[in-house]
Amino acid sequence: MVMKIYCLIFVGIIVIIVLGLNNINYFSINEPKGEGYYIGNLHTHTIASDGENDYNQVIKEAVRLGFDFIAITDHDTISPTLSLLCPLDKRILCIIGEEVSTLQGHVLALGITKVIEKGLSANETIRLIHEQKGLAIAAHPGINLGVTQDLLSILDFDAVECNSALRPEDQPMGCNNPYVKVYDSDAHSLEMLSTSANNCSLSTLSWQAIKESIKSGNCQLFSPRI
Repeated sequence: MVMKIYCLIFVGIIVIIVLGLNNINYFSINEPKGEGYYIGNLHTHTIASDGENDYNQVIKEAVRLGFDFIAITDHDTISPTLSLLCPLDKRILCIIGEEVSTLQGHVLALGITKVIEKGLSANETIRLIHEQKGLAIAAHPGINLGVTQDLLSILDFDAVECNSALRPEDQPMGCNNPYVKVYDSDAHSLEMLSTSANNCSLSTLSWQAIKESIKSGNCQLFSPRI
């Protein structure tokens, strides 16, 4: 009985938080947006792992930079804050993600809802991401605990990350290859968020359209600093 009361109190607090935020116009259903080019970053960290800023600070900066979408990809975790606020955020299309530490290197899991366990093989990690209908992207291959060249050719990645916060010549495996690419900043701070982003051709601003655009190779490099 006591446990039920605590559960009801907890649910009530969550409802009050969501309704309160909705009243200050942070959250509600996004208005549909039509065909066009949309800008966003798919590799971003917050204080839930090793980032310098909290969720709201990251979203505010992304909006200031003119981003239409952003994926939060903390290391080996999906924080309760992200799970609660990201799907409801009206300021930007927020995508839940995770940077998964596999036995062969880091893999970005985009569009998932459940944490992918760290320490698995890259192949098994990709399988689990796809099981959740997410995208599996090779994060900064060849550098900073990224996967190796041989794995890019044999595993079922949906795309390879060209981490354009670095010079392309510093990461030839990520930027100079025949695979479908995304262009992310791997932002751990607000300043890093401004180094680069994706400019994707979308049928509409939605996660499904972003998935299709990435897999079709319809995302190009965009730099907010230019």
